[in-house]
Amino acid sequence: MVNCSITIRGGTTLKASKLILFDLDDTLVFFDDYWAECSKAALMVHPLSRELDTELLFAEFKKLDGKLEPLYLAERITLNEFRQQRFIGALAAFQVAATIEDASRYDDLFRPTIKRFLKPDIEQVTFLDNLSRTYRLGIVSNGTLRLQMDKVEGAGLAHLFPVDSLFCSDTVGHSKPYAQIYEAALRHFDAVPEETLFVGDSWENDVVGPSRLGMQTVWLNRGGPAPASSSVQPALIIRQVTELQPYLL
Repeated sequence: MVNCSITIRGGTTLKASKLILFDLDDTLVFFDDYWAECSKAALMVHPLSRELDTELLFAEFKKLDGKLEPLYLAERITLNEFRQQRFIGALAAFQVAATIEDASRYDDLFRPTIKRFLKPDIEQVTFLDNLSRTYRLGIVSNGTLRLQMDKVEGAGLAHLFPVDSLFCSDTVGHSKPYAQIYEAALRHFDAVPEETLFVGDSWENDVVGPSRLGMQTVWLNRGGPAPASSSVQPALIIRQVTELQPYLL
């Protein structure tokens, strides 16, 4: 394995001698590229929602998504409860009673739409393919393994990230930024934090969490401000994954 050590702006050294772990959502794939269209497509065919105004229903669905996500990230509700409450609550706003089984049916309708709306980024696929010749690659993500693997396949990345290289909150039993999910990936790859680079868009999940374990981090920031005061600093800030190329290849 090549030991890579590159000095970047500000005199910081970017190191990744063995393993690079990526976040998935809004790092390797972007919600804006598929989530709204996939959600609407599933709502349009679900037996309980197909007669409702899809745009109005999706607006309620999206509002509940924003309210429930912090509860899930704080592990106050499970991922299944998050998804169930989101669907049931959205339908309730239109005086339609839905059950847990109805919410599961929505999830089943949502998954096949991902590959319809999510398309590979050829530049990113090529870069990661080249990266895989030097480093081991993995994904650490909050979500279900089945759904996240669908996204990986839709993005044309399945040959780079086989299912055993994905560490998802539903299978690990803990979500980011809790240490257990990062540690599961490190154990699988037989790596230590000091040999690992973590790349992702969430300050808490992809910068603070991995940094606490001793990983070096790269923050993918598409325009949001960094926290005003933080003892944690990423080694590099980028806007898209391919910007890593001059530092790692």
